[in-house]
Amino acid sequence: MVSLRYTPHFALQDFISQLILIHHKVGHTTPAALYPFPPQPGHSLYFFPYDKVNCHSNTDQHIVQLPQQTIIGLQLTRVDLCMGNHMLIIIVNFHPGSLHRLLRRPMHEMLDQHFDAALLLGTEIEQVSIQLRKELNFDRMIACVEAYLFKMINRLKPALPVDRVLRQMLGTNKILLISQLAQQACVSHRQLERQFKERIGLSPILFSRLLRFENARILNEEQPRLTWLNIAAICGYADQMHMIRAFKDFAFTTPELLKKELEKSCWRLLFRAIV
Repeated sequence: MVSLRYTPHFALQDFISQLILIHHKVGHTTPAALYPFPPQPGHSLYFFPYDKVNCHSNTDQHIVQLPQQTIIGLQLTRVDLCMGNHMLIIIVNFHPGSLHRLLRRPMHEMLDQHFDAALLLGTEIEQVSIQLRKELNFDRMIACVEAYLFKMINRLKPALPVDRVLRQMLGTNKILLISQLAQQACVSHRQLERQFKERIGLSPILFSRLLRFENARILNEEQPRLTWLNIAAICGYADQMHMIRAFKDFAFTTPELLKKELEKSCWRLLFRAIV
């Protein structure tokens, strides 16, 4: 498997956090398998130029094929993905709130949803997928995607103080009070709730819970010697049982069982896409 992470061009860094390219090819006789895709507190644009990806929902049990260019809304619940034998995945990760600035639509409409990006951004993006299928050099693939993103800059709504607050929340394990967030965003409590739901799709409290879950999961992968009790304390949980309940809410399983499922998967790097 090839996994490459790219820092976006300086002109794109106002709304794009990073670009990721993953390439993986297995024999045609390898049976398809479902891989867990835990909830993630971010919005992303995915390109699948080669084989398609099937997505299995754990809530309604439906299986759908993802479009070649897919926008993924913020994920509150786990899904399972079935990958093809020859996968090229290019991921464009947006800063929190930036997809709202680009699409100018409330993000609560996109919770746990995926959309054909051509329906939201225009059919020009389909030409990007065609170019990616023809291109053989990974760096030129990223350059192709960036060239398309440059055209999106003028569509962005101006950033507000709350957008800075959203970015700051990604980098902390501290439990942040709503009053602190409102003060930093220069708005009232009610306005903060409205701005969060508009930009992220969640209330500040629920977004904070999702971030804590993600931090705990990633910390376990990066520092496997830490016990779950240690991780619960570092990530601001009241105790280990509090953390276990969070994992059951978001991933439908316990921390240890999710860890074992992910350890079997060659797609763990994909699951860390927004970090």
